[in-house]
Amino acid sequence: LINYCNERLQQLFNRQVFTLEAEEYAAEGLDEDGQWGRLMAACRLPALSLLEGEPGAAPGVFGVINDRSRCGFDDGAGRGGAGGTGGQGAALADAVATSCSRHAAFCRAGKEAGRMFGVRHFAGEVFYETAHFVRKNASASRPDIIAFLCSHGSSQLQEVFAEEGGQGQPPDKTRRPRKLFGRTLISVLQQEVNELCAALEKRSCRHVRCLRPNDEQAPLLFDDTAMLRQCRYSGLLEATRIRRHGFAHRRPLRAFVGRYALLLRDSAARAAARLAPKAEDVQEVVGACSAIAEAADAAGMPSEAMRVGRTKVFLHEPALAWLESARVQLASQRIAAAAKGLSARRWLRRAREGAIRLQRLARGASARWLPRRPPLRGG
Repeated sequence: LINYCNERLQQLFNRQVFTLEAEEYAAEGLDEDGQWGRLMAACRLPALSLLEGEPGAAPGVFGVINDRSRCGFDDGAGRGGAGGTGGQGAALADAVATSCSRHAAFCRAGKEAGRMFGVRHFAGEVFYETAHFVRKNASASRPDIIAFLCSHGSSQLQEVFAEEGGQGQPPDKTRRPRKLFGRTLISVLQQEVNELCAALEKRSCRHVRCLRPNDEQAPLLFDDTAMLRQCRYSGLLEATRIRRHGFAHRRPLRAFVGRYALLLRDSAARAAARLAPKAEDVQEVVGACSAIAEAADAAGMPSEAMRVGRTKVFLHEPALAWLESARVQLASQRIAAAAKGLSARRWLRRAREGAIRLQRLARGASARWLPRRPPLRGG
């Protein structure tokens, strides 16, 4: 039940994260092209549908346990007979496996499948022993209160609570107690959790995750395993998964233009894009961002992976990786071309200087040799 509460609170956190995402998309004027639907699908935790059940489908783990508790079925009446596994919950494990084995969040316990079942929670797989589940879930009232009423209540109360298995009166073994309309421990907890989540949804919550760098509380020590475990159990990895279903990266328009103007092939458009971050007109900056998006689309990047909003550019993870790779490639080509041009100009300058030096030496030698040349004899 504690893990069920964690699942509900995590779903509440996921839903609020989705709401913030949806509000930002609406403020930026993005079209509804399926992004919100994928985010809503990511908010649903499969473990909750396994535990609570779905309308028109299997009743879920809680439904199976509640039915057996209300009907007063014995925990031990299952595989191997009533005397073979008395109190070990084999019948409940069989019922849960029969009803929920096709669910994606259900885990089989292998050799222990006769008394255990598993659930894939958002924090990892957890296996539960079904021993005494039915008996503990049968009554939502406190045993000490029931015992007090059985001992000191009126005859009518003693008769009513004797069927609940009160400690003040011996249970009637001649008939099996049935509580077809009673409240079980699971139903009471579900009602309380529903009220808590309803109260939290009416407020603007700010979630704070506190992580300890190590379990020894030692300074300057960072334990990777402990941090990963805390991130998984606190739901940070689940929130990251939801964020990646939408546009995981956002860049301001001016910063985007200043960084990726290099991707424009036309020199005039590239020069105009570089001047756009300094422009006061926002539409000019939006136009430069749209030109970069069109150039990226023409180069092979999917168009739905990048969207231009009113104040930001929204990017999927592959889109950002493609932009950075293309930017690095073009920048490398520009640097290589500049280096080759510099080397060629230096070689040309040295060759020119050498040619001028050779010409100067040749002219000097010619000028010195001509006065010494003997005159030509006439015929």
